[in-house]
Amino acid sequence: MTKIKFPTNFAGIDGKKAFEEIMNKKEPEPNPNPPLPNGTSIQNHDKYEYFFAGTNEYNSYKEFVETNFPKQQKSGLQTLEELAKPILKDNLFKGSSPIINSAMNMALREQGVQVVTQAQLEYIFQNNLSNLSDVYSDTGMCLRTISEPNENHAKDLISQLNNKELPIYIPVISYDLELIDGKISFKITNQENILHLPILNSPNQSKFNNSDIDLQTGFPIQLNPQGARIFWTIQNGLSGCYLSRYSNLNAYSSGLSGSIVSGRVVLAKPRSG
Repeated sequence: MTKIKFPTNFAGIDGKKAFEEIMNKKEPEPNPNPPLPNGTSIQNHDKYEYFFAGTNEYNSYKEFVETNFPKQQKSGLQTLEELAKPILKDNLFKGSSPIINSAMNMALREQGVQVVTQAQLEYIFQNNLSNLSDVYSDTGMCLRTISEPNENHAKDLISQLNNKELPIYIPVISYDLELIDGKISFKITNQENILHLPILNSPNQSKFNNSDIDLQTGFPIQLNPQGARIFWTIQNGLSGCYLSRYSNLNAYSSGLSGSIVSGRVVLAKPRSG
């Protein structure tokens, strides 16, 4: 057997040591959760069960808002008008807004249940995990400038965000409701999931396709004039953010308490086991 003689120093490299490193190199272990398109990993989204708020959630919501945001109403929930709009019908909680969904998130927090983010809702939509075709669901708010719409709320939120670069998406799980001088305000509770997204300043009625979505954020990473879906947006103030009927993405609506019966609160709960 021929014995290989290695140069001890070739251009600053120990030949024997380099040869041993090559021979002993192991192939990397395969990734059990390989990246999906657009850089999305399954490890976050599929850790949860997703479902519409129903009877139990309505009862928890009702108790929470009537206790924490009380006000006599002529009809409906005995709470502030912005929170009194949901109804229970066919075992479903019907209604959705950035304000309503925040109250639901607060009411269910101790049960380990949360309102979905836009990324989770898009994951549900693209994988047909729930029927979202005839409903809409809010996941948070989009903040661009201290101006109308909702200038006072925008100014208050910016003061809490330590000069965070705008525009941003603020998911429901990142803020709570506060009652100040009889009016509802938003209190930032966690900045970790707040996203800086320049695409929020896109021209209104831009188009995109499912493949243009980054499932880590739930928003398009690019627009497509021939796309099948519409991105409704504005460039100023504070708006709601929801997935609307017909799969369009709405970051346009100035009505932070507006709610109709086609609204649904979509919830996430960690899978057991």
